[in-house]
Amino acid sequence: MHDLGKLYIPDCILNKSEKLTDDEYEIIKTHASIGAKILDRTAYKSISSIVALHHERIDGLGYVGVKGDSIPIESRIVAVADTFSAITTERLYNKKKTIPEAIEILKEESDKQLDKFLVNCFLKIPIEKLVMIDNMLKSQYRI
Repeated sequence: MHDLGKLYIPDCILNKSEKLTDDEYEIIKTHASIGAKILDRTAYKSISSIVALHHERIDGLGYVGVKGDSIPIESRIVAVADTFSAITTERLYNKKKTIPEAIEILKEESDKQLDKFLVNCFLKIPIEKLVMIDNMLKSQYRI
């Protein structure tokens, strides 16, 4: 649900293998607010603010500029999971990393991009379970 707005982003931008231009990046950034607007008109209205702010960063350098505890905790949780997924999934523009590499990146982004407390909670999940969940999701959704 957090990336629902990507349905309205042109495929030529979503699937671009080169670095996005500034204009293309501005278009990508609209997916969070588009998704929130869609959800506002549905039975899922209660999660629209979570979707709207899931790309906000603890340091305030996110899409909108909301920072720290002003970001709903649910959005901060989604940010940790979304970041982990992005790091461990093959993308046209980025080679996937291993789970141990992803864990190191999450630690590095702790207190910059991501909520340190939530990263530490996530990192309490045993690696074996992360591998199992990762494999299950990727086979089920063909990611």
